[in-house]
Amino acid sequence: MTKREVIQTMVKGLEQVPAGTELTVYRLAAACGLDAKAMENDGVLFDLFVPLQKAARRAGITLDNSPWAESLMGLPYNIPFLVKK
Repeated sequence: MTKREVIQTMVKGLEQVPAGTELTVYRLAAACGLDAKAMENDGVLFDLFVPLQKAARRAGITLDNSPWAESLMGLPYNIPFLVKK
């Protein structure tokens, strides 16, 4: 699956969750039926947030991670965001 296909799959998943849902890129990938653990091991998850955020915005969805902006977090795909529609 290409990166573009992964992002398209994840945006479709975002369209299905209610506004206000708290997710991470990892949890969203897993919820969409993608092998999040393999994607983590392959390094695919590291650079998905920004392209996912842009694709979601084109679909009318905002991924708001501002509540955690001042927090020190670990891996970028484990930073929570709120789904806003």
